[in-house]
Amino acid sequence: MTELNSTRLRKWAKACRLRDGNTCQMCGRVGGPIQVHHVYPKSLYPKKAYELRNGVSLCFTCHKGVVHSGDTFRLGNWRFFVAAFRQMMKLKKNREFNERYQDRV
Repeated sequence: MTELNSTRLRKWAKACRLRDGNTCQMCGRVGGPIQVHHVYPKSLYPKKAYELRNGVSLCFTCHKGVVHSGDTFRLGNWRFFVAAFRQMMKLKKNREFNERYQDRV
C-alpha cells in the first residue's frame, strides 16, 4: 500500500476548494467549513488520492451524508450528487484548472 503524505493531501484539498469557489457542490452553500471528499476512496485507490479530478468540495452536512449515508440522505440524493459531480467535472473551466494546478499538489 502506498503511504499518503498529509501535507500533500492538504495542498490537494486547498486546490479543490479553490477550484470549486469554496462552495459545496451538492447544496450550493458558500463559505463556512468546506471539506473535500475523495470520489474514489484513497484507501482503495491510493494512486488517485492526489488527482484534482478525484475531489469535490462539500459542506459538513453534505459530506456527512455522502460518507455516512444515513437517515438524512436517501439514495436519490446520492444519485443527484454523482450526477452533479460528473457535470461539474465536464465543465471546461474545471478541466483547465485541474490540468494547470495538478503539478502543484
